[in-house]
Amino acid sequence: MDINEIKQLIDEVGYKYCSLWQSGNKIEPYNGFNMSCADKLDAIERRLKAFPSGLYQIKCKLASRSKEDVFDLDWTNGKSNLSEQPIPVIDNMNSKLLENTTILNLSIENANLKKDVERLNDQVADLESIIADLEAQVTNNESLLQENAQPTLMENAKSFVETLMEYGVPLLNQHWELKKQQMEIERMKYGMRSQVKQSAPDPEKVQIRIIGEWVESKKGDPGIYEKLHEISAQSNSVQEFMQGVAQFNPELYAELSQQI
Repeated sequence: MDINEIKQLIDEVGYKYCSLWQSGNKIEPYNGFNMSCADKLDAIERRLKAFPSGLYQIKCKLASRSKEDVFDLDWTNGKSNLSEQPIPVIDNMNSKLLENTTILNLSIENANLKKDVERLNDQVADLESIIADLEAQVTNNESLLQENAQPTLMENAKSFVETLMEYGVPLLNQHWELKKQQMEIERMKYGMRSQVKQSAPDPEKVQIRIIGEWVESKKGDPGIYEKLHEISAQSNSVQEFMQGVAQFNPELYAELSQQI
C-alpha cells in the first residue's frame, strides 16, 4: 500500500494511534492522546523522506489498549509508490453514439409512459361510473330504512349507550388508574435496583482515573510526560502500565504505587 491509501484507510476506520516500524524495529512511536492520528501520519511521512527505499510497516490502534493492525508500506525513491491509472479517452464518434443511444432510450420510455397514462385514465373513468352506481344504491337504501325504521330499536340503542357511560367508563378509568399505579411501583423498583448497582464503583476505572491525573501532574517535565504517554499507548491494562513505569523509572513507580 502507498501512504495515501493508508491515510484514507485510517480515516475511514477511525484509528486513534499509529506508529512506524521496519523489520521489527520501531522507528516512530505511537502518538499520545494530545496528538491526533492524522498529525502523527504527517510526522511519519516527513521522517520517511530521510530513509532509503524499502518495505515498512505502519501499526495502528483503535484505542491505547486495543489490538494492533499492521499495514505494509512500499516506500520507493524517497516517496510513496503511487500507481497512476490512465484516464480513458472517448473519441467524438463514441460520444455521439452514446448521446444517440440515450435519446432513443428516453423516447421509448416516454412512449411507454403515455400508454400507461391512457390505460390509467380508462380505469379512472370505470371507477367513477362504479362509484356513481354505488352512491345511487346507498341513497335508495337510506330511504327504505327511514320508512321502515322502528323507534324501539333507536330507543334500545340509546339506553345501552347511557348504561355504558354510567357504569363502563368509571370501571375503565379505575382499571387504568390501577395500571398506572402498578407501573409506577415497577419504575420505583427498577430505580432502586439501578441505584444499588451504581453504588459500587469499578476498581479498575478508579485506578485508570488516578493514573490519568498522576500523568497530567508531570506536565512540568516534558521528557517524563511524553514517555508516560508512550507507555500508556503501548499498555493494554493497568498492570502493564505499572510494569512499564517500573522499567522506565523505579522512583516514579514507587510514587504511583502509593496512590493506587
